[in-house]
Amino acid sequence: MWVIARSFGNAQLLILFEALQISKTEYEDDDEVDEFDAEAPPPTKDLELSPNAVWDRFLSLLTKWDRLSLTRSTNLLESLGNTTVICCLDKEGTIANPFPTVEQLMFPNNQEDITYLDVEEDSDAPTGLKFEDQDWDHYLPCLKPLGLNFMLNTNCGVLQSRKRSEYHRRRSKLHVYGKTCPARQCKCIGFREEALQSFALRAEIYTFAPYHEILNTPRYKFSKYYQFEVPNALSTVFEEKTSGSYQLLTDGHPSLVMDKCSDYWDGTSLQTMSETMEKKINDFFQNAIVHDMQCIAYAYRPINTVNDGRIPFLNPTDDKDEDPGCAFVVLPYKPPSSDSSDSSDSDTSSSNSSRSSKKKALKRTKPVDKQEEQQLKDLAFGNSDSETDTTDYSFEEDEPVDEQEEAAFYKEAVKGQIFLGMAAMCHQPKQNVVDFIEDLGLAGIRFVYFSTTAERESKAFAERLGLETDWNSCILLSNPNDEDNFGNGYLQTHDIKAQLPRGIDQIRPHLEAVDDIPLHVSLFAECTPLAMKEMIRIFQENGEVVCSIGNALNTKSTESFALSDISIGMEPMHTRAQSKGRLTTNDRQPPLAVGASLCSLPCGLFMQYETSLYAVTQLIRDARRLLGCVRMGFAFYAAGCMSIVLMLLLSFCFLFPPILTGYQILWIMWVILPILSMSMLFTPHDDSIMLLMPGKNIEHLQDFWRFMYYFVLRLILVIAMCIVIYALTLVYSLGINVSEVFGKFGANGWYHWTPEEQWAVIYAQNFLLISFVWYLAFISYSFLHRTASIIEFIPFRNTVWIGAFFASIALQFCFCAVSLAHGPFKLSSFPWFIYFLGFAWPIVLIPVQEVVKMHDSKEFTRFQKRSKLEFSTKLGMHSPL
Repeated sequence: MWVIARSFGNAQLLILFEALQISKTEYEDDDEVDEFDAEAPPPTKDLELSPNAVWDRFLSLLTKWDRLSLTRSTNLLESLGNTTVICCLDKEGTIANPFPTVEQLMFPNNQEDITYLDVEEDSDAPTGLKFEDQDWDHYLPCLKPLGLNFMLNTNCGVLQSRKRSEYHRRRSKLHVYGKTCPARQCKCIGFREEALQSFALRAEIYTFAPYHEILNTPRYKFSKYYQFEVPNALSTVFEEKTSGSYQLLTDGHPSLVMDKCSDYWDGTSLQTMSETMEKKINDFFQNAIVHDMQCIAYAYRPINTVNDGRIPFLNPTDDKDEDPGCAFVVLPYKPPSSDSSDSSDSDTSSSNSSRSSKKKALKRTKPVDKQEEQQLKDLAFGNSDSETDTTDYSFEEDEPVDEQEEAAFYKEAVKGQIFLGMAAMCHQPKQNVVDFIEDLGLAGIRFVYFSTTAERESKAFAERLGLETDWNSCILLSNPNDEDNFGNGYLQTHDIKAQLPRGIDQIRPHLEAVDDIPLHVSLFAECTPLAMKEMIRIFQENGEVVCSIGNALNTKSTESFALSDISIGMEPMHTRAQSKGRLTTNDRQPPLAVGASLCSLPCGLFMQYETSLYAVTQLIRDARRLLGCVRMGFAFYAAGCMSIVLMLLLSFCFLFPPILTGYQILWIMWVILPILSMSMLFTPHDDSIMLLMPGKNIEHLQDFWRFMYYFVLRLILVIAMCIVIYALTLVYSLGINVSEVFGKFGANGWYHWTPEEQWAVIYAQNFLLISFVWYLAFISYSFLHRTASIIEFIPFRNTVWIGAFFASIALQFCFCAVSLAHGPFKLSSFPWFIYFLGFAWPIVLIPVQEVVKMHDSKEFTRFQKRSKLEFSTKLGMHSPL
């Protein structure tokens, strides 16, 4: 029976999970729930599951033919229904968007200061983005050059055209700084797709600085902590078709771009890059890094030629399919005392170009800022028709070109640029993640985020998730004695006695000797895969049921998946992209999808990338409902079996004739009780089920005697009345005294009973059976819900139980009719009060059930309040108040 109930619950959860991923409807709150209520349950999808699909999956699970899931080994129903902790093993693609989005735009102004505009997601806006400052259009002279860079120097958004997506950023196999292009931002500024038609890509220049001085800072020394990134920049050379002029647009690492900029654009004119301005820009960059943001700097430079001539080795054709060529510039190591701006003599580069026309070389003349300033003014103020006769800052044609001189041109082209601004980007939580975490807290499920970054960056992202970021809300799991140490410990120190453990090895001693703060914390920083696995084990040792969510393609999470009670693998975005376009493998799974399937083998569920995390809360809701129904069904079944045992025991004590035979006991245990118990699996969910605190996975029998007390109160009247009816039936069927029933039935013992005495016992047994089943069917309503009264939870909501109610009674009458078909006694010969006691006794039983449930409800409410208080407590015994 347990296997049947468990397989049915697993089948229903699996079919529900598949339906949630297929359905395109939105998650909505119940009609009776106020969405502004602080304790509103999470939104759900109103889905009707196919009975045939549930039945087929149930049979496959029951017969072990299911090859689509591991539910028999992962305890899907029990684990989801009892989940107390959800651990997030990684960030990108799981709870956050896989690529960062623009958070702030910074640019210099005409007051020798910087201005920054906050950007936020807005689903109602045409571009999906908007500036928080409503007067942002006052800064259009500064934003337009940035917008042009966004449009021309990115490979997504409006630039998903064949002309630019064929070669853009394809050759670089290193980590390109800034994985996300802010192409949507240019639309927000006002640029349109038609503006691309007047530009033609002519060259790409990749600049790398593997020996840059920023790599010596503490942030980059912990290579295991931060992803190793070489400061790099991408510069693209475009030709404006109408004027024939060349423009170089650069985006890349702020430190490297700043080294190549000698001026900046303030919205009205060019200004020389001063130490004050450089310090302000660097302060913005460092502040963004502290807040777990990525920064990309943008620069610009026109490349002017004498008499509007063309640069011969830049692609002179307009063929969309022709490779524009690229060059790689690697900056060498320079002593700290050397000037970073004078690097032309020591730069080493390698260029790779597909051009065959190399006839003229270009030499740079003395730069003057007049023409640069005029071109930026034309762009910022829309004066595209303005002309100038100056030829300064240009390249002159000379003798035929060779590869060395062309390489020198690329090195020179990236110098002397004009700083335009900087974009600060961060990983924003996926849609509804913040509300999802809040709803988990209301359901008594703690959300735990294992961060691989340092404390400051981890808290910055945790704050965006809505997690607590106080001093005692983050624990570092890195060991200070490890060879690959993450940092220098906690950011803040306190004079009081409060203390937090440092390192995974100190968690258990802290729990034993100090307080239980590590069990109440939602943020762990500086985590390694080994530390994550050990922390999950510590959670389980302290009674937590752990559900892990992580990227299915992350091999480091496989052991944590296997260790957790239940795991959910999130489909990585890479597999979805690989199944489309030129990487498609027809009907076969792409390689990354196969890898994700292998890494997520321990996962009971595999979630598609587009699926909302609200699917998890709806699964937990149904798992709680099913698990509660299973518990109440088994409690009812156990109560029925214990009642039979107690009746037999009392009959032996009273020296009655056999009160039940073996086949009658099997009939009750194998037919009647299973029908009534299994019908409880179809009880509809309670609206407040996701506002209840789950119990810990420890001390399961601490309320054993209280429930035994409830059992006695609930069923003692049933047992007593059944024995009374049994005795009265014997007395009036044979016309004997009551005293003769107790130990004196039959003059020569049961082996020598007369046929009349044998039929009297059979009649008494069947009368007892009908009464017992009648009582059980009536009191089974009280097991549909543990604490709600018959008024609060109407049993007729469970239509399957109604059918089981009448079916069990009808089957019992049929069973007794067959047993008494050839009996010598007429039913009318028995006095009326026997029938009255048998059928009217539920009038007494129902109030008793309600009184017992009322007492249980008070105890349950007290448990809920105590659990919520413990769950919400985040301060330890030595923490400040």
